[in-house]
Amino acid sequence: MTAERNRANDRILPKAGSGLVHFRVPVPMTRRSFGKGMLAAGAAGALGFGARPAAAATEVRYNGWQGLDASVDAGGWLAKNDITLQATYINSNEEIIAAAQAGGIGQMDIVTPDAYFLPAYLAGDLLQELDLSRIPNFANVFPQFQNSPGISKDGKYFALPNYWGSCPLMWNADLVQGTPDSWHDLFRPEFKGKTAIVEDVIAATMSFAMAATGRSDVYNLTQEELDKTIDLLIKFKKEQALTIAPSWGDLASMFANEEIVIAIGWEPCSIWGGADAKNIKWAVPKEGAINFVGCFAMVRDAPNVDADYLILNQSLAPEAQAANANEAFGVITADAVPLLTPEQQALYPYGDIPSYFEASGGATRLYPIESDGTHVTYDQVLDGWEKFQRA
Repeated sequence: MTAERNRANDRILPKAGSGLVHFRVPVPMTRRSFGKGMLAAGAAGALGFGARPAAAATEVRYNGWQGLDASVDAGGWLAKNDITLQATYINSNEEIIAAAQAGGIGQMDIVTPDAYFLPAYLAGDLLQELDLSRIPNFANVFPQFQNSPGISKDGKYFALPNYWGSCPLMWNADLVQGTPDSWHDLFRPEFKGKTAIVEDVIAATMSFAMAATGRSDVYNLTQEELDKTIDLLIKFKKEQALTIAPSWGDLASMFANEEIVIAIGWEPCSIWGGADAKNIKWAVPKEGAINFVGCFAMVRDAPNVDADYLILNQSLAPEAQAANANEAFGVITADAVPLLTPEQQALYPYGDIPSYFEASGGATRLYPIESDGTHVTYDQVLDGWEKFQRA
């Protein structure tokens, strides 16, 4: 098993005057922490908010997932538009929040929050309201994603959908008999020592909460339900799993090397093995599966609004979306689908996207940031996660 996370990596964010509550910033923790990244620090200098070097092109500060910036630059678009990106890559959504609160307002331009984290961004008044008239490519977004929970509030838009996917049950069809259809299948005796879990709080806790509760709306858990979930995770860790993978890329490698045959997956894991990729299949278990919509957004008081709007619009251009598909992300716009290879088109159900979300149990939402007196908060889930790591 990997070592438990060092508590020094947990930081308490200062309470913003706008009302954003305290919550910890854990790393590593998220679905996208498979690539290289720069951990957001608590000082403005460490976050890259010092003086800018002189440059002819408009220099836009990008704090987001590695790879999405490259998609925007498909066909050399940035140079053609006299824009350069000063990129700071992240490992978690919380790092963007930490950066914005540690001197980023007025300095940062483009960020890439996941839709289910947007309530935390909006609570802290961190994002700029978007003028959709300056983003004409938004008209090509599938209707399912134009109405993604979290991207708008009171009729005002604060984020653009950019890609989508899920964390279904995934297995090597050459080595697993039949079609697993429940999260409880991870505990089958023949999979002992042949399964793993990724160091991803949301994917791990919500998937196992579906097993523990039998329902899909597991972003609302009582303390008793959370305790059952963590106990099930500990049982999996101690009695069933080969290891805790530090990233989704590592999980893909374990599938490719046949170290594991079944796990909570993510669609890109099916192809990241490259030439060694196996016959990987996946399905939404009967209990449901988490899903997500990755977004682009502009930070409040961004210094390069005109260039930022160009980038936001370009992120939805067919060529940028097709570049996303090269990493096996689901594309957001209908006009990008014809640019995909047959294999890329087959990866996601572009012909019936609403049914995909319905089968998953509806759009995944974040655990509550503030207590409602009944359901556990995100911080309480992190406490449970620490218990799982220590076990």
